[in-house]
Amino acid sequence: VHSVDENHWKSKQWLADILKNVYTFQGGKIIVLGGWYGMIAYQLRKRFPDESFHIISNDIDPKCEQFGYKLFYGNNIEFTTGDMFKSNIEGASVVVTTSVEHIDRDDLIDMLNRKDKNTWMVLQSNNFHDHPTHINTSDSKAEFVEYLAPHLKEIAFAGTMGNRGFDRYMVIGR
Repeated sequence: VHSVDENHWKSKQWLADILKNVYTFQGGKIIVLGGWYGMIAYQLRKRFPDESFHIISNDIDPKCEQFGYKLFYGNNIEFTTGDMFKSNIEGASVVVTTSVEHIDRDDLIDMLNRKDKNTWMVLQSNNFHDHPTHINTSDSKAEFVEYLAPHLKEIAFAGTMGNRGFDRYMVIGR
């Protein structure tokens, strides 16, 4: 239930709306790493309905693949099970992860360094420091951008969305 609560829904809509404005190509492969039950992939499919967009939602939990196909059946989304740090992101036009706060900073930087040079990265994190699994939060959007910028040749968007009790940050770059 938490995967489709109001905060998650709004932040995923925000991501999909901004990406639609930034990514103007007529097709591509969009990979969502840590896609959970597929809500972000669904939001992306709504903004990129053409079949020239191959949308993949990947999560380490095999139940996410099973539930994703049930929740979003018929939306032309591929659900896969795998470790985001071992997933093949070669050839991806866009790689999305909305769970940066759960990812060790060095592992995230390694992922940024192994992507194709023109692959767009869409990254979300927050300043909700008190959650026990939040190991990579930032105090501000500026701090989030500061550690990502050296690993991206271009940042097309950086923004903040206020939530109840914390802020969510998003960076889109390549």
